[in-house]
Parts: sequence; structure tokens; C-alpha cells
Amino acid sequence: MSRLPTLFIFALIFLQMSCKKGPTEPDFKNPREYTWTIDTLLLDPMEYPGDAQILMQSIWGTADNLYAVGHGWGSAGTMWHFDGFKWSNVRLGSFEGGSIDAPFDLSAIHGLRADDIFAVGERLGPTIYGRSFIIHYDGTEWTEQQTPGGNRLLSVWANAPNDIWTCGLNGTLLHYNGIEWRKDSVDVATPESSFFYLSSIARTLSNEMFMLGTADRGSQTYARWTYYFFRREGDLWKLLDSFDKNSEEQAGKWGGYSLTVLPSGTMYSVDSYGVYQWTGDQWVGRYANINTTTAIFGTGDDNVFLTGGHGLLAHYNGLNWFTYTNLSEQNVIYSGGWADEKQAFVLGWVDGWKTIVLRGR
Repeated sequence: MSRLPTLFIFALIFLQMSCKKGPTEPDFKNPREYTWTIDTLLLDPMEYPGDAQILMQSIWGTADNLYAVGHGWGSAGTMWHFDGFKWSNVRLGSFEGGSIDAPFDLSAIHGLRADDIFAVGERLGPTIYGRSFIIHYDGTEWTEQQTPGGNRLLSVWANAPNDIWTCGLNGTLLHYNGIEWRKDSVDVATPESSFFYLSSIARTLSNEMFMLGTADRGSQTYARWTYYFFRREGDLWKLLDSFDKNSEEQAGKWGGYSLTVLPSGTMYSVDSYGVYQWTGDQWVGRYANINTTTAIFGTGDDNVFLTGGHGLLAHYNGLNWFTYTNLSEQNVIYSGGWADEKQAFVLGWVDGWKTIVLRGR
């Protein structure tokens, strides 16, 4: 009797077993079980003093191509880049090999692709509030763009190559149509002797654009603010709602600091005392905090991160909030971050002079 059929069967069984996948790490790890590593953003001490201040506050990109922007010592270190392995100073200023004349500071960054990114801030000068400052990356070089005026810019949102918005101090509102930046405005009556600024701008997946504004009537003894919520309707910005709050009150109708739209489409706002979610017709409180809350980011409604003062870093999984108590340091302000389904990056200010970046995965 021939042994060929028996051998053939054993060969098939062996082939099937050898083709089975071995144990691999899951594609998704519970963010509450991340292992966290820390990078410190420091300028080269051979070029700059060892205590050069670096305070990053906005981050955008992909897991292997992230940019963080903020305040840097003497206009150096205002932008940092992560290539998937390490962070490095993006030498923007002409004094360090870049193409942009100093002095300048950056506040926010947003883009469309890796070769179409905008960062905004201010061109520093002798006045108390600097001029509007915008730079653009084309995949090869960062260059300064001509603006029609205005003051420090606080937020930027890129919808399309011919539809970029940025806003800031003294009601500065600029729009890029693919050819040039032009001034825009909001029609709102602000209280007498108040300082008005537009703090944040964003677009939802339904192509609605929203913006936050604040009229500040601060003083050394008593402060009062009026907060504004705008929506773009046609060619105009329409005021949807407003409310007043003084220095003794905590919660308001929404968070006046910033707007964030998650990839899932949900829009949140943040202020010192918590987080609010836009439901389409109203704001609903989602997190209350007695300390400073700074930013919210994530991938969807079941994977949301929250940052704040006194080392506040929290996570929402769609059911409840979890605080990373092992990362809570009183001398740290977590200023924002970025996440995808596999990891998260968190910006942190230590003792008000240096930036660390936590990476959880």
C-alpha cells in the first residue's frame, strides 16, 4: 500500500498550522493602560542658554509627522517636529538657518496635508500687541505670508486650499481664498472699555463653521467677561448666543477658551472650569473642574483626552472619566495634545519655562 496519501495529508496539516498567525500585539490598547514616555524639548545649549524658555501649546499632524508650536526663547524653538522617532527644533528664523525674519511667536497650527500646513501667531514689535503673523509649509520650506493687518492670531482652521480661517486679538479675523488673505469681521456690540478678541475657530463635519469671542472687562480687583458664540451663515458671521460671567462665577453656558472638533464630528469647547459638548442646538456640560482646564482632543466620543493645570490629564471612554494620577504633577500644566487609535501625545509646561511631551502607547 502506497504511503503517499498519508504523507500528503500530514503535509497539508503542517502547512495549515505554519500559515496561522502567531501572537501579535492588538491593534487597539486601552488608553488607560498606556505606557508613557517623556521627551523634553530643549534647545542646543551650545547655541542658546540652558534655561531657554520653550512653551508649546498647539499640535497637529500624523503619528510620524507631528508639529508643535508655541512660544520660544528669542523666536528660537517656536516650532518642533516629530518624525516618528524623535523631536527636533524646526529652525524657522533666518538667524538659525530658516527663511523667516525674527522676532515672532506662534499660537496655533492646522493643515490639510503634510505639504499644506498653516501656523499663526504674532510678529513681535514695540507695541503691547504684535501684528498678525502667518507662515505656510509647502512640503519643503516654511515661508511667511503677507497679511492685511490685525493683531496676534490665536486660532487657525484649514478647510480647503482656498478656504483658510484665522482669528485673534482686537477682533482680528482673516480669510485666505487661495490667492490672498483678506480681512473679515463679526457684527457685535461689545461693552464699553472692554478688550474684544476671537479665541477659537473650527468647522464640523456638516461643514458648519463656528467661532468663539470674548469681551474682557478685567481689573485688578474685579473682572467681568462677555462670551460670544458665532456661526458662519452664507457670507456673514451670525451671533448665536452670548452670556456674562464675573470673576466669582465658575460655570458658564460654554467654554470660552477653545473649540475642538473630533474626527467623529463632535464639537467641544473648553474653559478653566470644564468641558462642554455641542449637540447641534445647545451646549451640554461634560466635565466640571475647579482648577484650570486647557484643552480636549481625541479620536471619537469613546476616546477623549482632557488636559489642565496641576498635572490634570484625564480620559473619557464614552462611559466615565479616568484620571491619570500617576502623571499628576503640581508644577505641570498640560496644554494640549494629539491622539490616534494607538497612541497619544500630550504637551506639558514644567515650572513655566520648559515643555515636555508625554507619549502614551
